[in-house]
Amino acid sequence: MDSRDLNHVKKTHEALTFCLWTLPWLAMILISCGVLTQNVFKVDQSIMWSVHQFSQPLLDRVAIGLSYLGGLPACAILLVLLTSYSVFIKLSWWSELYFLWGSMIGSVVLGWSLKVLMNRPRPELWPRLVQDYGASFPSGHSLYAATLATVLILVCWKTVWRWPSVIVGVVWLALMGVSRIYLGVHYPTDVVAGWVLGIAWVTVLYRWMWRPI
Repeated sequence: MDSRDLNHVKKTHEALTFCLWTLPWLAMILISCGVLTQNVFKVDQSIMWSVHQFSQPLLDRVAIGLSYLGGLPACAILLVLLTSYSVFIKLSWWSELYFLWGSMIGSVVLGWSLKVLMNRPRPELWPRLVQDYGASFPSGHSLYAATLATVLILVCWKTVWRWPSVIVGVVWLALMGVSRIYLGVHYPTDVVAGWVLGIAWVTVLYRWMWRPI
């Protein structure tokens, strides 16, 4: 490979990295504008009613269980367990642990800051199956799921666990997002915003704090 080919590969990598950083933030801005102007409200309602037609007792229990598993208290317990494991058993996990804590703390701060700033009321289309607090936008559960999934994928990317981590991460954030809509506690745009914000924040933190992509 000559110098021109190497230069082309380098520029391509830089362009892809730039897109990876900027596209999620751009998507977040566009979604926020759509919510503020209420241009997405009819689409949100239509999707929610489409999901609600699949309502049944078994799915109710699954969605409620996911609500508990994906909440902030459960995420905090997971972080404490992983920290304890790193301290007492796997002493070489410190960089991954710092990355995980930084990702989750940043996501919580960003998510709740946006909730206060946007102050979007929660949906009232049908009786909710769970009681949640705070504004609707963005979905905290979707944000935390995307944060954990992105951390898992990035940490495992250069290992034999790359594709298993991708599958687990994508399935987890998808289940969490759909369950929030199913429960009637979030609009679809809240869920997508949570996903996008989690991915955007973790990728930036990964680049700045841990190692280059």
